[in-house]
Amino acid sequence: MLQLVITDQLQANDDHKNQNKGQVFMKNKRIYLSIAVVLFLLFLPYIAWQLDSEKKFDVLILDKTVPDQTYQEHKGITWVLNHYKYLKNDGTLYDLAQDYSGFHPQEEKQYHISQLSENMKEYDLIYMADTYGVYENEYYDENKEGTRSELIYGGLTDEEVAYIEEKYISQHVPVIAEFNSFASPTSPEVEQRLTSLLGIQWNGWSVRYFNELDPELKSDIPQWIIKNYEQQTNENWNLSGSGYVFVKNDESVLVLKEGQDFEGEGIRFEFNERGQEFFDTSLSSHYDYWFDIVESDSSEVLAEYSLGLTESGKQHLSDYDIENTFPAVTRNIKSKTPAYYFAGDYADMPVTPSIVRYKGMDWLNKMISRLQGNASHSFFYRAYLPMMNIILQEEYDEKNSDIERD
Repeated sequence: MLQLVITDQLQANDDHKNQNKGQVFMKNKRIYLSIAVVLFLLFLPYIAWQLDSEKKFDVLILDKTVPDQTYQEHKGITWVLNHYKYLKNDGTLYDLAQDYSGFHPQEEKQYHISQLSENMKEYDLIYMADTYGVYENEYYDENKEGTRSELIYGGLTDEEVAYIEEKYISQHVPVIAEFNSFASPTSPEVEQRLTSLLGIQWNGWSVRYFNELDPELKSDIPQWIIKNYEQQTNENWNLSGSGYVFVKNDESVLVLKEGQDFEGEGIRFEFNERGQEFFDTSLSSHYDYWFDIVESDSSEVLAEYSLGLTESGKQHLSDYDIENTFPAVTRNIKSKTPAYYFAGDYADMPVTPSIVRYKGMDWLNKMISRLQGNASHSFFYRAYLPMMNIILQEEYDEKNSDIERD
């Protein structure tokens, strides 16, 4: 009898152990399955990017403003091309450090210059990221205070604008230019030739919103602006709070103050009616860097800036003969070939996502930027990426189509 009880107890223990093993197995199975699902979902966008069709599209990027090896001024356009899988004709992605014409910084403050006019390759599009150039204090001393110094290399030359005119007019290569492509240190004659190609006129003014005008609290206000303001007004720069700083190519400085001359939190970028038709969407975004004030000549305006000016602010602009309209994106057509002008530093990105081969990364960062509000990088994801996606696709389709432009 005792043996039977012991046997039953042992059997019960075995059954309990087996039951526990089964439960542990099922629990582990669910964990492993969950991990597998998460990994699959994480890798799915990478797989989708790999399966996307490659688009051979050679873009010539011009950037003369590369004072260090961050390549900040053309980092944005390089990321866009690689993320949307526009490849060079040799089938490779664009190299941030190599695939551009202009100033190439090297170790121990050495540098190399690749001349635009010496480039004999055939291109599908020209992108002018920046021609402002590199200056001695910036390159050798970092120039954190924003003082002016001697130019090492910069400005658009006669030979370069002739090269761009030849590509655009004779070979029908589309052009995208952005601030600063024709301002100082480019000569007025070269400026006029490029702005004529773009179908715009520049009145010499550029403007930027600063959320703090006190240089002790905000270090990125250049010292030469403060110096010029004090010389013109015979007053000390005793300014604080947020404001717009207007500067002209003749050294003039105008400051508009929040609450008095404008309302709101700075510059808003918006598609106008024509822009909504062209890009097939409405768009509004905060913009927080320099832009130049241009007027449409033969070009059409697709987007505009809004500064929230009061009557006082409008009167100040009128006193300086500045129009109260601010085109942000223009499109000019010559010989059925488009030339776009972005009146802002759109491709300038201090940091871009390290992951390029990941489909949907643009959408993900756009959603994150919405949650972050008017963060400094929000314009890149909410405005620049959608615009470039459409423009590049249109030009790629045109390249591979026998249909003439409308």
